[in-house]
Amino acid sequence: MIALYNYNDKLMIILNVITENSNTVFIKIIQIFTTTTNFIRDGFNNLSQVFNNRELAIGFWLIVFIIFALSVKGAREQIPGLIKLLFNNTLYFGTLVWAYMYI
Repeated sequence: MIALYNYNDKLMIILNVITENSNTVFIKIIQIFTTTTNFIRDGFNNLSQVFNNRELAIGFWLIVFIIFALSVKGAREQIPGLIKLLFNNTLYFGTLVWAYMYI
């Protein structure tokens, strides 16, 4: 019973310290939260000025697909080969020929 009392006493001391300092801690947390939400809101406002809703939706689903693909181990193992393919000189040459034919 004494050990339980000491534990509760220590807990009350900790809670008193937290409540005494909580005003400054909570104010800092609210300031950080407000700054972060303002930054995110301004970023989304800028995105909506540049892109229309369809483009934003495509970007959102593309990000979801990439996150899902990176969560699969087999897909992560294929990334080096995909990067080599994207920077292949033959792919650049074919793209240039295709662009020249349709311009």
